[in-house]
This record gives sequence, structure tokens and C-alpha cells, in this order.
Amino acid sequence: MKTKPKKSKNKSAQSMNKVVIRNYDETPMKFRSKIDPLNLEEHKLEFLQHGHISQFQFKTFHDDSTGSKDGQIKFDLLPEATRILEMVREEFGCGDRYIEQAFGPRIEVEEASNLITSYLKESGSEGMMTVSWSKDLSCSGQMCWHGPSLRYNRPEARKYFMWIKNSKDNLYLREHGIRCLANHEIATHFYRSLNDGLQPWFSHRQRFGLGSLSSYTLTESEEGLASINTMLEANQKYLYFQALTYYVACKATELTFQELFDHLGQYVVDQELRWKYVMRVKRCLQDPGSVGGYGKDQCYFAGAVDILRNIDTTDFHLMYAGKISREEIPRIKRLARLDFIKLPIFLQNMESYRKQLRHIAVVNGLIQIKSVGKSSQKSSQMSKFGKKKVPRPPSAMSHSLRENSDKDVRCASQTSSRYTPSSRHSTKTKSNTKHANKSSSCRTKKQPSQRSVSPLSESESKTVVKMIYITKEDKKEKDKKLSWWSSRSPSPVNGNVPSEDRMTAVSPVPYSPHRWLLRRRNRTSPNTLGKVNETKDNARSTSQHPLIKI
Repeated sequence: MKTKPKKSKNKSAQSMNKVVIRNYDETPMKFRSKIDPLNLEEHKLEFLQHGHISQFQFKTFHDDSTGSKDGQIKFDLLPEATRILEMVREEFGCGDRYIEQAFGPRIEVEEASNLITSYLKESGSEGMMTVSWSKDLSCSGQMCWHGPSLRYNRPEARKYFMWIKNSKDNLYLREHGIRCLANHEIATHFYRSLNDGLQPWFSHRQRFGLGSLSSYTLTESEEGLASINTMLEANQKYLYFQALTYYVACKATELTFQELFDHLGQYVVDQELRWKYVMRVKRCLQDPGSVGGYGKDQCYFAGAVDILRNIDTTDFHLMYAGKISREEIPRIKRLARLDFIKLPIFLQNMESYRKQLRHIAVVNGLIQIKSVGKSSQKSSQMSKFGKKKVPRPPSAMSHSLRENSDKDVRCASQTSSRYTPSSRHSTKTKSNTKHANKSSSCRTKKQPSQRSVSPLSESESKTVVKMIYITKEDKKEKDKKLSWWSSRSPSPVNGNVPSEDRMTAVSPVPYSPHRWLLRRRNRTSPNTLGKVNETKDNARSTSQHPLIKI
């Protein structure tokens, strides 16, 4: 008997190994957002050929949202954005040449589809989404999903779609640019959305203290992280088009549609690409040809700058736990389920990822790296020791030691006849006149480097050497007595030691509440090292302790 071939029971496994790619002339209505205009190709041809600007139409009635929080235009990062545009213009001449250097030559849709298929296979995401090409998208690409309501947390029932624009104004439709777009849409938007459906806060964000999915802070962190990941595969690391969107929004407050279109000619030569950026700023106005604009696209550059300036303090694993902003990371630190989340390939090695982000930040002038040289060593010394207290070099230290060693000779020379206080008044320096009336000027301030001192005779030099020898011997004896005293009983607080010798004879003793015991002990205590005023005390101390020499 012939046996029939068995059918594969696991049909889902076959579909998971395939990447579905579709082509559309127009994007279906269910995948359009509220601010995506209809009939964009007609509006573009009407403006480029005839210079006429008509009001944009949307799938639903849309009011002027420029006054909302998302649509407000900010000017905080305008100097940074302008600097990046000028840097690219000085290096490449215009934005068109920068596109070729950063993203490579143009490619066809079939080749781009093969590159996306290989990208999905490398990351293990094949069969998890549908790749769709359309000609009337208002952006280069977008990630969408549809499925059950948010209150029904069913991750297996969601379907994801990646939409890519099939037009010349898509600057990522290039050899390296298509992988940059994949890092933006798949490695950032798709993974964060997929991981967010596995977290406990997916259905109840407000209960966990998280903002809504449409909040501006979340959009800023989401698009900022995606913009940074876009530049990982690029040959040039300038955030050029992110800065351009920020700059265009700022200039829209003072220029009309036509004036803004002409003004951008110094940065972008391609007319279709220029029209795209102006359209995205003016699309929400009731009269697109008037002054004003919609500033939501500023979140790309603002979010990227915020993350690049906080690289070391940002936990990127927690950011990939779901749809959360950078400010909400401490709130979900103990709640996030990190065991089964999906991470992109470039995030497997965190050290190399942070190193790449620092390189992007330095290239765009957002952070500065301190040079390792003399200036950095001086700054580190100033930070450790303060502005005034900086350690002296060894030569200066040795010079100070030589001065201290010669102090005895200088002090002893004051006793000679040829070096008297009267002769010091004859010098013309101001420092000598100040010290003329003082008896011990050598101890208070440093003497001038050049001094006119007459030479000493042989007899006077012998007396000076003898005086120095005697002073050193006395110091040795005092050190011996102090060491003997510290090795035995503690010194009395109110003993019979004279006040003039107490600083050298008595070691410091901390305050004790039982001072009366020390006083009582001091009456019979033999442990006194100073000079004794009376002969009775001398006799008594020598008789009881013959080792003490007075």
C-alpha cells in the first residue's frame, strides 16, 4: 500500500521562516495617522511645477494643532542644530553630497528588499512582520501594528507592519541607508513595542505612574534613540537631517512656505527632499502658505541630544524593556521583566555601544573629551588641591630644604659683630626694613635670595659651629626625655611644671571628667620632666627616681 506524505502540522513554523514583502500604490487608510496628508504626489507636483500651495486633506477632520504641546516650536537647541548644518556644508558642500558619503549610492526596491530580508534573518526576526512598500508616505518609513485592544494583553494576536516609501525623496533607499533605516524601525521601534507587550504595565500605564503612549516625553525618547541607532551603520556620523528638521521648524515661525523652501536651498539642492521637509512643518496649518509651523518633528534632534549627553547615566537595557522615556527608567527598575526581552545585535556588547555613542556625540560637538596633556594634568592638580594649594616641583622642595638647613647658620650669624640689626637697616629692600624692628625675623618670613653678608673670620666661624653643635645636642636630649615620658604614665594636667616649659615637657592629654583624680595623683607623682623651682623637689625626685636627670 502506498502511504500518503504526511503534512506538516506546525504551519506557524513555516510562516515564521518567511519574510512577506508587498507593494502598494497607496497606503491603506487604517495605516495612516491623523496628520498624514492625502494625495501628497498631487500636492508636490502642483507646487514644483506651478508654485501653487493648496490646503492639505486628512482622513479625518483635523484642527490646527500648532498650539498644542506637541506642536509647539522650541528654540533651545537652535545653536547646536545650526552648527551641525554649517559643519556639513563646510566639509561636503551641501546635504546631497553628504547623503552619498553617509548612505552610499541609490539602489532599487528589489535589492533593498533582499537587504531587509537578510537583516531580519541575522537578527532572528524573520516572519514577525510584513514589509510593505508605498509611494505616498509622508516619511521615509514607519512601524505599525494592529490587534486586540490594549486592555486585552495578548502578544501573540498582534501583527506588525513595516512601511517604506518607494520614492526619490527617501534618502535611506541606498546601499548603506537601508540598514540604517532597519536600525531605526526594526531595532528600535519594533523591539521596544514587542517588549512593551510583555510587561505588566502594558494595559495599565497610569497605574504604574507612566505617561501615555502619545506623550511628548515618550515620543522624544523614542525618536531620539531611533535617530542615534540610525547613524550606527552610516559612514558619516553627523546628525544632519535631525538637525535640519529642528532648524526648519524654527525658521517656519518667520518664513512662509515658498520663502522657507528657497531658504533651504543652501543646505539641500534636491527639490523633492526640500519639499518634504517644508511640507511636514506646514501640513497642520489651515493656510500652509502662511507663517507658522508644527514642531513635533523637533523631537528627533532633541531626544538624540538628551540621550547623547547622558550616555553613562542611561540604562539602555531598561529602555528596551518597553515604551518608556528616559526619565521613567527609575520607576520600572524593579518591575521590568528582562529575562525574555528581545535586544538588537548592536546592544549585545554594551561597552562598544556606548563607545559608538560617544563618538557620535563628539563628532556633532555635543560633548567634549579632555585632552591628556599638560593642561589636563594642571586641571587635575587644581581640582585635587584647590586653586591656591598646588604641589611644588622637586627642585623647589629641595631649595626649601636647603634654606631650612641653613637657618641655624643665619640665626647664629646674628650674634656676630659684623651682622647686627643696625647693618640690616642699610639694605635697600622693603622686606629688610619691615623686619628691622623684629627680633626673630628668620622664623616668620623667608629672607631674600640675594643678600650682602660680610665673610666671617676663623674664630667667629668656630664659635658658630660650636653653637650649632650645642643646639643639636640639646634637641637630642629633649627628644629622649619626651620619648621616655610618652612611654610611661600620662602627663598631669595641672602639675608642677612651669608654664614656660609646659609646651615641651608635657604631652597633650585629652579632657577627662575625673580631673580631680589627676590633681590628687599629681601631688605625689614623680613623673615631672621640667625644671623644678625649689631644691626640696629636686632632692625628693632624685631620691625616688635616680634615672631622671635634671
